[in-house]
Amino acid sequence: MTPLTAYAEFKRVTIHRANGKVDELDVRKTCDYAAPARAIYWGARQIMIEVGALQPGDIVDYEIAKKGFTYALLAAGNEDESRFIPPMRGQFYDIVPFWSSTPTVRKVYVVSIPMEKELQFQFYQGECASSMRYEDGRKKYSFAMDDMMPFVKETNMVDLFDAAPKLMMSSTPQWKDKSLWFNKVNEDYGSFDPLPEAQKKVDELIKGKKTEMEKIAVLTHWVADNIRYSGISMGKGEGFTLHNTKMNYTDRCGVCKDIAGTLISFLRMAGFEAYPAMTMAGSRVESIPADHFNHCVAVVKLSNGTYMPLDPTWVPFCRELWSSAEQQQNYLPGVPEGSDLCITRFRLPKTIMYVSKPTTAWKQMVHYAVLLPLQPKDRVTAISVASLPPAFRANGKARWNVSLLAISPKARLLSVDYGKIPKTIRLHLLKSLFVMKYPIMP
Repeated sequence: MTPLTAYAEFKRVTIHRANGKVDELDVRKTCDYAAPARAIYWGARQIMIEVGALQPGDIVDYEIAKKGFTYALLAAGNEDESRFIPPMRGQFYDIVPFWSSTPTVRKVYVVSIPMEKELQFQFYQGECASSMRYEDGRKKYSFAMDDMMPFVKETNMVDLFDAAPKLMMSSTPQWKDKSLWFNKVNEDYGSFDPLPEAQKKVDELIKGKKTEMEKIAVLTHWVADNIRYSGISMGKGEGFTLHNTKMNYTDRCGVCKDIAGTLISFLRMAGFEAYPAMTMAGSRVESIPADHFNHCVAVVKLSNGTYMPLDPTWVPFCRELWSSAEQQQNYLPGVPEGSDLCITRFRLPKTIMYVSKPTTAWKQMVHYAVLLPLQPKDRVTAISVASLPPAFRANGKARWNVSLLAISPKARLLSVDYGKIPKTIRLHLLKSLFVMKYPIMP
């Protein structure tokens, strides 16, 4: 996604006009723009080219070449080929969406690999024309799909990667190989080396804590509440090497890998055995080890020998250690013995930690007052009351208005009284008074 590790360019752009005219665009006019960013500022780029006005029946035919090991958006040139070497040297993977937001006559994906390399692949949730040919002493894999129409999305549907056609491929034999590599790359780098200042904080936090779960909980929530999500420095561009303890504890900000890395360091300084893990928040991970991950978490080894997943990024202001919004989610621990792909448990409804006893009153059939006590003990509840912590209250009214409009398009939120906001909403019962206006029902 950044010039550090990827490169892409337009090889050609052709417009076939509905009137039979064919226009070849000058790819030298490709523009290099900074990609929009929010919370993660790693210098991502995007390339764009102006195609001008299009008429019904016009077809845009283009070819791009990619180099690197992430979703290539742009790079500046070919001066340093070494930056495109994948983090797992000698391995290749790709994840190719075969859906489009616009009608597409034909999409073709081609990859060429050395003759001695093996490549496993699978096409999911659809069909395509595929082939493997020997050309110029190499293996050439081709995948094509014709007449692609925009994929119709439904309300609250699963991620498109779980429903729309996609191609997964990898030269890595199995997930255990990736697990072993992920462990080694961070241990070799020293991502979790202790830091005296951090050790002092860990000792302070676990003082008086008797059980392993008490210690794990206090460390997880301190990291969750005190490491701000803001990706300033990308570090090693391949994304798998976690920043070290000194940087994370000094900056007190970062993305998921920095927050998880801080927790792993804290747990180790408290005497636990802990490691990083990769996961995919929002969609499943297939059996082909194609690195379909977008999130970093932690695992800690309990006294009974089992590994427990922890996600400090997703549990600020709630009592959970692993977010209830991440049920039945695949993850891959980077442990020294190696691991296969794991999956989190399904959570039974009776275990949902949500406390609410609303009281209501009608006034002249147009006003509806709700006293809604909420005790946010898990991620699901925390999402509901995300407007309550001071950091989120600025957007609170807008959040509740969205919920009201789902009840009635004419509903209007008149006022919100949050009452007294305690220092930590994990330990207190919150009472909020909402006064809403509804149209008089016929």
